[in-house]
Amino acid sequence: MIELDFGDFMGKSSFDFVQNSKWIAEMRNLDSASKVKPQHKHYFLQTYDDIFEIVSFEYTLKLLDSRDK
Repeated sequence: MIELDFGDFMGKSSFDFVQNSKWIAEMRNLDSASKVKPQHKHYFLQTYDDIFEIVSFEYTLKLLDSRDK
């Protein structure tokens, strides 16, 4: 996580897929136990104040209507 003011990633939205991720490449170079798999993807999630970098196999986005109980 980094404050939005100090980030240098300019995405198209507040949730972006990072193609050819340097971070994943660096992790693979250090990964002697083969924990980083080809299925891992790198995402940027930008909020009002912060940027989160996420590496995961997948994600699920659920849009909830606050009127639904």
